[in-house]
Amino acid sequence: MIYILNPLNNQSPTIYGLFDGNTGKLPDGITTNPTPTYINNGTGTVKVYDPSGALVVIGPAGATSTDAIYVAGTNGNYRFLITSVFNPPLGTGYRVMIDLTAAGGFVGHWDFPAVVEVRKTLAP
Repeated sequence: MIYILNPLNNQSPTIYGLFDGNTGKLPDGITTNPTPTYINNGTGTVKVYDPSGALVVIGPAGATSTDAIYVAGTNGNYRFLITSVFNPPLGTGYRVMIDLTAAGGFVGHWDFPAVVEVRKTLAP
């Protein structure tokens, strides 16, 4: 997955359906568990790195990270707000990094390639 980030726009990279990997399968180890234990109490951050590896400002007052926001009433969905102050040069080679932890020793890390481009509107 490649994230498309738009300068001067609010946007929210999202993690959907985060669950404890130990409950993803039934005891047979093969069958997918229809009711895994979802991670609904995690904390974490998102950061954006430019092609040189430097952190990019993504929030007010020069913030280079923003906190995870659990989407109330969901099964393990989290949003990470990048605000409209985000305004790096257009181009490729960016990285979106998400880190999330939760009780019981859960640690999640995601590293997505990204491009920064002008927001496009589709014609009706």
